[in-house]
Amino acid sequence: MKNKSLRHVYHYVVLLVLMVASLIATFIIGRNAASHVIVLASISIAVAYFIWGVVHSALEDEFHAEIIFEYFLFASLGFALVLGVLYYL
Repeated sequence: MKNKSLRHVYHYVVLLVLMVASLIATFIIGRNAASHVIVLASISIAVAYFIWGVVHSALEDEFHAEIIFEYFLFASLGFALVLGVLYYL
């Protein structure tokens, strides 16, 4: 049980590193960047989250279409929210 819990911690540390790196990249890009760069950065964040979700589900033996679709929906929602915030600020 402890080994599985520790494995979960490692998975979420990887996710946290991905999100922090994305946040740092967003600050480096800044609001002065061209809009296509911001869109590409947002897409890369969403794709990284989706891939992490697929890998995490596969490693946990919970690789089902519903779970993959859920990760896709949350990645899409996050992408839409980021674009909305960036364009309306």
